[in-house]
Amino acid sequence: MFRFTKIVLINFCVLNLLLEVLGFALSRTSESKGRVFSDVEGIKQDLIANWGTYEHWLEHRYDAALGWNNPSSRKDEALDCSGEPVQVTYKKDRSRLTPASAEGLKILTYGDSFTHGDAFSFPNLLSSELHAEVISHGVSGCGILQAVHKFELTTEVQRDADIAVLAFIGDNIYRMLNSYYPLRGNPTFHFGFKPYSRAGQFVENPNNPTVFDQEEMTQIV
Repeated sequence: MFRFTKIVLINFCVLNLLLEVLGFALSRTSESKGRVFSDVEGIKQDLIANWGTYEHWLEHRYDAALGWNNPSSRKDEALDCSGEPVQVTYKKDRSRLTPASAEGLKILTYGDSFTHGDAFSFPNLLSSELHAEVISHGVSGCGILQAVHKFELTTEVQRDADIAVLAFIGDNIYRMLNSYYPLRGNPTFHFGFKPYSRAGQFVENPNNPTVFDQEEMTQIV
């Protein structure tokens, strides 16, 4: 028994060593750097180049608790999964309007762009298939921690819901690694600071309660 345990431990140590070597090798390749590691100087330059849109971001997308959110009380045009233009309606609480039924279940959905409906809107499908009232709280670019936090905030108000659905995909894991969205290699949200987890503790959005000016944001990045 002792010999078997010893062999298992040795194999485990060898496997860990191989994983460490593989991780180091990946960190030196340009392709991995672009996906997992960050070109901080490039991100800072991109941030400065897009600074002129910051006021618009603060007015329409900024959320002190979540980092960013959907717009409020407005209609936008977007493309559905087949590339056809569709009209998107946001309610005052920043949830997305779905074909609602007055009867049946009341379902809340939380998640990223797949829940929001950028590529495929499963809340709309739930609404039509179950004849239920489905309220979509999905937000593009949202991570798991943000979605859970939004659930905590909105269910304080919407206590009459029957079911809450948290939807996420594997890529969302990257969004839990830091407090600034572009650092995972995607500069889409230039001002995308967000809450994060550190040593098992919830840490609030750093761009809150006073929003950063350009110098502060560049230094923080």
